[in-house]
Amino acid sequence: MTAKETILVTGSSGFIGSHLVELLSASGRYHVIAADAQRSARSASFAALPDVEVCELDLRDRAAMEAVVSRCQSIVHLAALRPTAASARPRAAFEVNVVAAYDLIELATQHGIRRIVFGSSHSVYGAFRERRTFRHREHETAEGCGLGMYGASKLAVEAYLEAHANNGGPEFLSLRFGTIYGPRVNRDNSLGGMMMDAIDAVRAGGRPEVRWAPDALHDLVYVADAAKTIVEALHVRTDEKAINIVGEPVTTTELFGTLVRTAGGAPSTIDWKPEQVRYQQVSQDRMFAVFGRILETGMTDGLRAFVEWHLSGDLVTPTAR
Repeated sequence: MTAKETILVTGSSGFIGSHLVELLSASGRYHVIAADAQRSARSASFAALPDVEVCELDLRDRAAMEAVVSRCQSIVHLAALRPTAASARPRAAFEVNVVAAYDLIELATQHGIRRIVFGSSHSVYGAFRERRTFRHREHETAEGCGLGMYGASKLAVEAYLEAHANNGGPEFLSLRFGTIYGPRVNRDNSLGGMMMDAIDAVRAGGRPEVRWAPDALHDLVYVADAAKTIVEALHVRTDEKAINIVGEPVTTTELFGTLVRTAGGAPSTIDWKPEQVRYQQVSQDRMFAVFGRILETGMTDGLRAFVEWHLSGDLVTPTAR
C-alpha cells in the first residue's frame, strides 16, 4: 500500500481551511496536520475525520513550526490576519502574514517540502474602485490602485515564494482567490456579514439593508469550489506561479435580489444605502487554462446552501460530502 502524503494546512479551522480539511480527509489520499493558533469548536470537530491530526501552532513560534514542517511533504498555507484586522493592526499583520510566512517558506526549503499552495487574494490588485475596459491579469500586481495592508502582505509572500524557489526552495502555486462566500463565512467579511444581516431582516419581516452600490461587481467563489481548487493545486502540472481563482462578476442587484428571494423575501423590499463600491473585474483565463471549469457551483445553488446554513445556526458541524 502506498504511504499517504502528509500535508500541513495552516489556518485549518478558518472559513476555507475547514472545508479543505474535510475534503482532503474524504479523499483518502492524505494524512492532514490541521494547524491553527488555538483550538476551537470547529477544530475539535476534526476529531471525527479520518487521518486528521489537530495541531495547535502559533506560526510565530519557529521551533514549534519546524517540528511540524519536518514531518510533511507539502503545505497549504491559509493562515493570516484578515483584511479588517490587517488594517486595524498593520504591524501584527506584517508579523503574522509576512514574517511568519517567510519562516515557513524557509523551513520548507530546509526540509525538502515538495510544494506549497498559498492562499493569496485578488486584493493584490487594489481596491477595485474604478470600472475597467479589461480585467486584471496576473502580471498586473504592480499596477494595484488602493492597495491595502492585507493585499500588500499577500504580494510580499508571493515574492518570497518565488525568491526561495529560485534559490532551491519548493515549487509553489499562489491562488489569488476572489470573494469567497458560503457556509462558515466570517461575519466580519464585508460582504458575508451583510448577507447574513439581510437574511435575518427578511426572516424578521423587515427590510434588508444593502450598503454596496447596486452596480458594484463581485467575483464570487463558492467555498467548496475554492477548497477543491486547492486540492487540485497540490498536484497540477503547470509552469504558472500565480492564478486568479475568481467567478464571473455579478452585480450587487443580482446578488442580493437572488439572496432575498432565496430567504423568502421580495427584492423590492431592499433598502439601498450605497456607501461602498467596487468593481471586481479579474481575468479567469489562466484559471481555465490550468484547472478547466473547476468552479462548478452556480450562484443560485451557492446562495441556497448559504441561507440554509445560516438559518440552521450550525457553525461547527463538518459538511457531508
